[in-house]
Amino acid sequence: MARQMKDSGVEWIGQIPEDWEIVRIKQLFAEVDERCTKGNEYTLLSVSEYYGVSPKKDHLNEDDMLTRAETLDGYKICRKNDIVMNIMLAWKRALGVSEYVGIISPAYCVYRARQEVCAKYFHYLFRTDIYAELFKQNSTGIIDSRLRLYPDKFLALKCQVPPLEQQEKIVSYLDRKCAEIDAIIAKQQQIIEKLKEYKLSVITEAVTKGLDPNVPMKDSGVEWIGMVPERWKVGQLKYFATIRAGLTLGKKYEIDAKLVEMPYLRVANVQGEYVDLSDVSSVSVLPEEVEKYSLHKNELLMTEGGDKDKLGRGCVWNGEIDPCLHQNHVFAVATDAKKLSIHFLSYLTTSGVARSYFEYTAKKTTNLASTNSTIILQFKLPIPSIQEQGDIICYLDKCCKQINTLIHEKENILSKINEYKKALIYEVVTGKKEVL
Repeated sequence: MARQMKDSGVEWIGQIPEDWEIVRIKQLFAEVDERCTKGNEYTLLSVSEYYGVSPKKDHLNEDDMLTRAETLDGYKICRKNDIVMNIMLAWKRALGVSEYVGIISPAYCVYRARQEVCAKYFHYLFRTDIYAELFKQNSTGIIDSRLRLYPDKFLALKCQVPPLEQQEKIVSYLDRKCAEIDAIIAKQQQIIEKLKEYKLSVITEAVTKGLDPNVPMKDSGVEWIGMVPERWKVGQLKYFATIRAGLTLGKKYEIDAKLVEMPYLRVANVQGEYVDLSDVSSVSVLPEEVEKYSLHKNELLMTEGGDKDKLGRGCVWNGEIDPCLHQNHVFAVATDAKKLSIHFLSYLTTSGVARSYFEYTAKKTTNLASTNSTIILQFKLPIPSIQEQGDIICYLDKCCKQINTLIHEKENILSKINEYKKALIYEVVTGKKEVL
């Protein structure tokens, strides 16, 4: 027999099962502000849009610090089954139920059940798209990065509530199904990572060893390059290229200065193999600065700083926007085309050779790193003849296209699996799909 439904009386909720209720969140949860006096005796927790609430130490990179705070005293205590929310990112699902007794940032909110509920049901419910959008609509702030969902707004919202027994059945079902789906997702992600590693190895092998496996080899004299073909040269980039810094942002101009609005590229726009033009910023500059800081077609863009694995990443600028400026954290490199192809250099900057060099020379802070134009120009690289560079470029273009196609196919599969997971959770927690 079909499940009996009724009108919830709330337009954005729509139909709900006949035995479910609509209540305000404040009838279910209350904000608590319990502070610790000895923070070092508690587990420091983090709140993420990706995994909810968990110990922060479980998500640190090798060089990350657990916290930059001088003391954890005064941090908020949360207990098992509390709902913890980063109020600045509630609209991005940075909330969840805690399975731990621990402490969280004083800037976050902790909500504790006022009656008997299965708190994890609300973890699933509040992280659906419909509630993410609701939280955004009820957050205070002008721009997304400044939005805050304050307790009074959150607690005043309405939500659907199944009987307790159904809450528990829903959680049990979703825990099981999500674990199965997550295992499939993890396997797909492993395949994608292996394909990326394989592509990196193909690029590195080609730009350091060439395409002829029988050619005589010699020691390059550079630890991270190793052996290279006997006829190749090894030299610093400064002998084959020049580098230009970009525009420093935040410059102050005279009040009556005649400024022009220009697009400019940031570090985020420079990806390993392409320029991401989906979010190009603009800046007001003097007309004479347009020519000085405009990018030239067939320059290689290299980044000064960012995530460690992306430091120094390079891609060729093909003049997609003309004119277009670049900020001072993005370097524009031009090569002597008779000695070094810009496309060969582009492959070199995405190879393991470049990763090793920039990792070794980088100035590091926590999980970020930076370099400078001097270090970039001191980069020692293997240089085959210009004809051989062309052969290697053609080979890598073909190989990388094939590998990228496989990666794209796997990413599409991953996207569909994630969409299925989201849809399943939504249908179950809203009563559209019955759990028996």
